[in-house]
Amino acid sequence: MDKMEQWVIFDLDGTLADHNHRLHFAKDKKWDNYFEHAQFDRINKIEVILLGMFKSYGAKVCILTGRPEKFRFKTKLWLSQNGINYSELIMRNDEDFRPLVRIKKRMD
Repeated sequence: MDKMEQWVIFDLDGTLADHNHRLHFAKDKKWDNYFEHAQFDRINKIEVILLGMFKSYGAKVCILTGRPEKFRFKTKLWLSQNGINYSELIMRNDEDFRPLVRIKKRMD
């Protein structure tokens, strides 16, 4: 029997990344400021350890985020700087302003 590929999905803001210091931008709907300040996020250690455990057992990791594509470079840089290894990063299209819950249900 072939081993099936196993995937786990992690959210970024508020899950892997501690975004509490920039939530005031979200409350004021200043989204570009909210995402620009993501570079100063700290990691949520427990979630990052859990991600590493899944990877060590051979799972592929998908990071699914509502961050717009225009922040891909900065997002990948932050992930790299914080030692977060993943298989795929799925981000919101820049022109997609639907509520995050609706977007994530349809992302692939």
